[in-house]
Amino acid sequence: MINLRYLKKIGYGFGYGGALPEEVKYTKQHKQALKFFAYSIKGNLIDTANSYGRGASERIIGKLSSKIKKKNFISSKVDQEKLKFNDFINSVKNSLDNLQIKTLDLIQPHWPNYDVKNDEIISAFKFLKKRKKVRYFGLSNYDLKEIKYFKKKLKNSFKFIQEEFSLRDREINDKISFCEKNNIKILCYSPLGEGNIRFLKKEKKLLSEIAKKYKISKYQIILNYLSTKSKNIILIPHTKNINHLKDNLNSLDFKLSREDTYKIDQFFKPKYLKIRLRDVNYLDKKYKKIKSLDDAIKNKGKLSPSPKAIALKLKNGYRFKSIKLKLINKKYYIKQGRLRYWAHVLAFGWNKKIKMMLV
Repeated sequence: MINLRYLKKIGYGFGYGGALPEEVKYTKQHKQALKFFAYSIKGNLIDTANSYGRGASERIIGKLSSKIKKKNFISSKVDQEKLKFNDFINSVKNSLDNLQIKTLDLIQPHWPNYDVKNDEIISAFKFLKKRKKVRYFGLSNYDLKEIKYFKKKLKNSFKFIQEEFSLRDREINDKISFCEKNNIKILCYSPLGEGNIRFLKKEKKLLSEIAKKYKISKYQIILNYLSTKSKNIILIPHTKNINHLKDNLNSLDFKLSREDTYKIDQFFKPKYLKIRLRDVNYLDKKYKKIKSLDDAIKNKGKLSPSPKAIALKLKNGYRFKSIKLKLINKKYYIKQGRLRYWAHVLAFGWNKKIKMMLV
């Protein structure tokens, strides 16, 4: 088993399709890329979840040889609907079966569920740890208040958080400070914006100029830049393209100058706007769980946590990830944060102006 001090700064996010797992297809390319990473000497953390492809991601990892799996640090997650004591334990057991391993290096609740008490999650983890089914605990997409609570309760077993972090999304600065003080690793997913970052002309020009200077790709520049934001950061980009994977693994083989780092700092700042909730277009034909305020109130789809539970937290001052918008034909559409959107409507009404992120 890998000692935490030997974890590399680049890992591999082997999973996607959390919201629509039934549409996820893992191809031969995915399997080849996974194998390439698993044998690499430049990366040794593989991130997955029981929900990715309804367990397909874990099962593919499970087919790697035992020797190679021991060489890599394997992280998985429990869905927010399965955080009650027995459900949590059964989910981890299912992950262990899929991965064909006896002990999981890291387990994390995928998203918070405010219908389940934190102490129940802690008890489930301790139960599994005592039986050597898991080594470490982490939290994915949790508020800083919750992170502090779990750290206090779990002490040295709590070693990770997982957050989205990219040129466009850098909302984790307050968490970085806490993690550095408490020796907590930060797994950063979608550092390349799920591979679909849209650059303004001046942004593209800057990245191209810097990339030319170092004789590498602009995406390697981005990964290198993000890695410098904390010694505790481990980037876990996802790709099925082996050439892209090679670039990712080689992206930390050089050092960005202070001047170039400063230029990127100035050019790429998160873009926010305050907009009324009623002025956001909610149109997603594929996402059928909530399509209207009535669906949110009745919790159609039996989401856990429910929109009402999140609305209550909002009223009590909890900070959540920003709702992300995309601009299409001068109209704003939700790109990410559907459940948070309806929770805001329930908490504050249609006319409330909310700060949202434009991506």
